[in-house]
Amino acid sequence: MSTQRTYDIVLLGATGYTGRLTAEHIQRHLPTNLKWAIAGRSRDKLERLAEKLKGIDSNRLQPAIEVAQLNREDLGNLLEKSTVCISSVGPFSQHGEVVVEACIAQQTHYVDTNGDVAFDKEMYDKYEDSAKKSGTLLVSACGNFTAPQDLLTLAVVSELNKKTSLKTKEVFENGMFIGGHFSIQPSGGSLLSIFELFENQDPKAQEEIANPWCISPIQGSKASTQTNIFGMRQDPDLGSLSANTLGPENNRPIVHRSWALLDGGKRYGPNFQYNEYVKVSGVIASILGYLSMTLLFAMLSLGPVRSLAKYLLFSPGQGPDPDETKKSRIELQAVAVADQSMGNPARAFGTLSFAGGPYHITAVYLAHGAASLLYNKDLVKSLGGGFITPAILGHDLIDRAEKDGVKMETKMV
Repeated sequence: MSTQRTYDIVLLGATGYTGRLTAEHIQRHLPTNLKWAIAGRSRDKLERLAEKLKGIDSNRLQPAIEVAQLNREDLGNLLEKSTVCISSVGPFSQHGEVVVEACIAQQTHYVDTNGDVAFDKEMYDKYEDSAKKSGTLLVSACGNFTAPQDLLTLAVVSELNKKTSLKTKEVFENGMFIGGHFSIQPSGGSLLSIFELFENQDPKAQEEIANPWCISPIQGSKASTQTNIFGMRQDPDLGSLSANTLGPENNRPIVHRSWALLDGGKRYGPNFQYNEYVKVSGVIASILGYLSMTLLFAMLSLGPVRSLAKYLLFSPGQGPDPDETKKSRIELQAVAVADQSMGNPARAFGTLSFAGGPYHITAVYLAHGAASLLYNKDLVKSLGGGFITPAILGHDLIDRAEKDGVKMETKMV
């Protein structure tokens, strides 16, 4: 990679809902001498965003404006000028591949918000070798899905090993609690990504990603949810848990890939697996959750329902009021269980908390994921190239995010 590039970071898809929040976070929190650009397809929207950013902090180096269409020529010209690209141009199944391909061709490191495991698998299968050869690092799922879960897993596994020298058999988390003034409506871009999963389902791809190790370069041990007939699990530290949640389908394959990439599974342990649940008050709540989720999936499988939702809910670029969602609070808890065959296994407990909604924490992780790739030269050199996960950026990303309000604590229990 050339050491002299016009931009340190280019934010692609900057005028979308997530893109705007990420741009604002960069403007407020990354170094004031950062050379960066906001990029998108509409100059008018980019100019309006630039004015807003200047109003946030007029004393720092302001972002350049780059108009680029999502084609090889425009992206090639843009990315050859940047060290790191942040991409929020979902749905990734429609727009993501051309960006990935261009980043590898231009040796531009990459961070995205993708939560579609099928897309991840397709990209890894197609471009892993070329990414390694070019020395390009690509960090997927560095947002609300799956950075908090992946990094908290790393933290509790590290705590357990540090205090006991034992490896981990299982990490399980209680999902993400979002309290306060949170609107349940996703942004328009998120809606498009969700609908895309239903409208263009590939049966073969769906069968492949049903394997919890589908994007891990090493096949791990047989996974088990550890639940009873009602899909529930009781834990002394996390309470009543239900497996009826969407999180594991996105998060488990990413965490399992982290396991494999961290010293070939040796850092976590050979028998490691990840599980995820949602807290419930009891059996009835668990059953109601299952029925609600089944009904939701049934409705979204109907084309007319999706069309009505597109009409009634947010359009691309729109989303919940950021000032209101900023009043929300995210809480995540995790337990790491030692790989011990005798007695009661040792356990480490961890929490992650953040004052803000899921799109705000996504902005934090996108900005600081890019910062890790930009500023931590030793880490980048040691990793070489290829598709990595948030946990591979490790404590560098954890520490950067903590300075902006993502609090993480671990202890033995």
